Amino acid sequence: MAWLDTKTKSVVDGFDDWRKRFKQLTADWGAGKMDEVIKEGNAIRDMYPEYVETGSAYELLADAYEKRGDEAKARAQLEAYSKIGGRDSGLLKKLSGMQQKAGQLPQAAATLERLNYIYPQDAELHKRLGTLALQLGNAAEGVQEFQAVINMHPIDGADSHYNLARAFKAAGRKDQAREEAVLSLEAAPNYKPAQKLLLEVTEGEK
Repeated sequence: MAWLDTKTKSVVDGFDDWRKRFKQLTADWGAGKMDEVIKEGNAIRDMYPEYVETGSAYELLADAYEKRGDEAKARAQLEAYSKIGGRDSGLLKKLSGMQQKAGQLPQAAATLERLNYIYPQDAELHKRLGTLALQLGNAAEGVQEFQAVINMHPIDGADSHYNLARAFKAAGRKDQAREEAVLSLEAAPNYKPAQKLLLEVTEGEK
């Protein structure tokens, strides 16, 4: 009990105050008072940092900073949200996009990889992870992620097979790259990226 009290005392003792101030923070955000959200939000967040449910202080602060044009601070809020255990797919995808925009490709991939353990049936997530893997020079992971997309039977078969062909090509697996490029063109015969890739992987062959 002593150990538990040490872990929870600050949150328990300040819960009523946190709830009152958080209600006002949400009202200010809803009224578009972003300066007030930024002014009060960090202190309210730190009173109960483990609170990461929908509409958390992390989310409200990130939105307020973004609307004030400070993407670095918005990104920092979402990074803290992810680190403490936040699991909203929309917010984590947004964080990954921000990290990618800032040139932080390994961090962007790590954010999506964590999300992948939470929502493994998200085809868009696997596609984004595969794209990042190829950008980072990890062809084997790219193959794995784009194969996952194919296994989910996506509507856009041409693009999905093309992406897997790209990954196979990057991995030096030309035969499989050619097969996937052909499958892409079977789905969309005029798909120029797949046409170009097919020519590249068959160049020099009789």
